[in-house]
Amino acid sequence: MNAVAAFDLDDTLYPEYDFVVSGYRAVAELLPQKDRRCALEAMSQAYAAGENPFDALVAAVNCNVPVSDMVAAYRYHKPSLSLDPITRATLQRLADAGVGLALVTDGRTSTQRNKIEALGLDAFFGNQIYISEAEGVDKTSTHSFERIMDALPAERYVYVGDNPAKDFVAPNRLGWLTVCLRGTDRNVHPQNIEVGESYRPKITVDSIADICNVIMK
Repeated sequence: MNAVAAFDLDDTLYPEYDFVVSGYRAVAELLPQKDRRCALEAMSQAYAAGENPFDALVAAVNCNVPVSDMVAAYRYHKPSLSLDPITRATLQRLADAGVGLALVTDGRTSTQRNKIEALGLDAFFGNQIYISEAEGVDKTSTHSFERIMDALPAERYVYVGDNPAKDFVAPNRLGWLTVCLRGTDRNVHPQNIEVGESYRPKITVDSIADICNVIMK
């Protein structure tokens, strides 16, 4: 195998804000029909202001649902998500070219698995899916990346992510090519943060479609 491409999940293969919206809808479903629209508006406005959405919901409607139930509904609901056609085509092109594919993501196993299932990503990544809770380490550890290298021996390895705070430091240590997908103002985690050299990606691209040229050049 000449190359392996590993990807982050949230805000890399799909917009994480889509999961946020889906989660708020799941929380609103806990309420009477008459309160749902107001609850959704309150949570969305709180998100935009950087405030706690569940506190905002409680303040906006007469709600007797425990906050712990809201949090559980948000985290563990079956999300309504779809894979962007460009992302799907990019993954398919890499797979057709014989590039090994893997997924490395932080998060709760059940939450991330629900996203992966909704997006149909098992078809591309199979058993090469590494979730921090299941692995017992987050992405700043080289653990999951070393597991990929053991499972998929290759001449070169590439990791594609979006968050300089944690996505690139571990693969950088292993000599991987690290690629940052430039985000938008809707990204859940900011990209314009100050980090040390070891945390910075080697290159930045504007579209996930550009990954094919990076990997197969």
